[in-house]
Amino acid sequence: MEINNVVPSAISRNKSTDYIPQEFKEVASSMEKQFIEHMLEQMEKTTGQKEESTANNYYKGLQRTERSEIISNLSAEGSLKELILDQIYPQKFRNETSYNAYQKMQNNKPGHLK
Repeated sequence: MEINNVVPSAISRNKSTDYIPQEFKEVASSMEKQFIEHMLEQMEKTTGQKEESTANNYYKGLQRTERSEIISNLSAEGSLKELILDQIYPQKFRNETSYNAYQKMQNNKPGHLK
């Protein structure tokens, strides 16, 4: 059995991202950022530093958020974001027909501005 039959190629995977609605990409990206931020927080706890002031904790929280954003934006193929997208918007829906149907459904929602 060839590996190419088991693992989809990067080329076919990248083309399929064209047909993922932006809302799903944003959700996956947000979830990845939250996970990275949580991991950074847990890593900081392992340093054994003493409790700090509320202001310093607030500053560190902002710093963690920015770091998680940077790490998430640097993530490439095989990232957590892609794994999340595979779960919330499977490959079988990543085609022009499904994408257009989704867009049409979104445009027909009450209160949607055209």
